Amino acid sequence: MKVNPTVENIQKWCYALRSGEFRKTKNKLQDENGYCCLGVACVLFIPKRKLKTTVTVNGLSYIVGYAAEDQTHSPQWLKDVNSLFFQITNEHLSVLNDSKEFTFDEIADLLEAVFIHKVLD
Repeated sequence: MKVNPTVENIQKWCYALRSGEFRKTKNKLQDENGYCCLGVACVLFIPKRKLKTTVTVNGLSYIVGYAAEDQTHSPQWLKDVNSLFFQITNEHLSVLNDSKEFTFDEIADLLEAVFIHKVLD
């Protein structure tokens, strides 16, 4: 059974996406350009010491993986959120972020519509 995120988790994630603190990248949770929308959630909801990272030749550390499931210590709701979002919208968050190039603001709007306001349920 898939686990839904709490309203508080979605609100915190949307606030971070809109904050301007995170630059956007695609096709990875994090790289030298920034974070994908799921990478932002990993930073927020996985304790820093438990994030799987890799260190580059220039000594920078980046979150490993392409999806939240690639992070062993992701909370179950975060591992499930991409497929739950797809069940409701027929779109994956990762596709909106990577292929369709939605902004973080647009993704935050959709997260709220689906998981808080349940407009698209």
